[in-house]
Amino acid sequence: MKSIEMYVRFCREAGYDYVFMVTGFSLQRHFKAAADSALVQNWPGGQRYWQDESSGPIQNWADFEAYPWPKAEELSHAGLEYASSIVPDGMKVAAFMYGGVFEHSTWLMGWSRFPTLFATSPTSWKQSASGGELATATAAQVATIDNLGMIFLSMTSASIVVRWSRPT
Repeated sequence: MKSIEMYVRFCREAGYDYVFMVTGFSLQRHFKAAADSALVQNWPGGQRYWQDESSGPIQNWADFEAYPWPKAEELSHAGLEYASSIVPDGMKVAAFMYGGVFEHSTWLMGWSRFPTLFATSPTSWKQSASGGELATATAAQVATIDNLGMIFLSMTSASIVVRWSRPT
């Protein structure tokens, strides 16, 4: 928790009246690894990791049903709770939910599969977007944390993809 203390101190000394912290909302997805070519090592083992945009753990309905969906009641928001307990008077915590429904859908299916699935099976899209219920439950949980000033959901408009992938 020392890093959170340092982060809160930095934000305060930089003049911010809030500190951004991520929630415990996270979904398992695929990453690609490659040799790290930076002069200073970023990750142990000399590897760097990127989101696999060509594929994901969900490629069909069986994958969707077998996916290890987290349960909202099992999520831990320990970082948010700790930051809330140490922010000085006049500061608030801003909860950041990394990725919106659109981002998580494309991360879970991959960009290659997502438009095809959406265009050929809108029902499957509706099911994949139902992960929004988990995001809503997460927001409801963190809304109860003291000193929370804002919940920020990173979200891209799915309407862009709808127009791009569906014939008119």
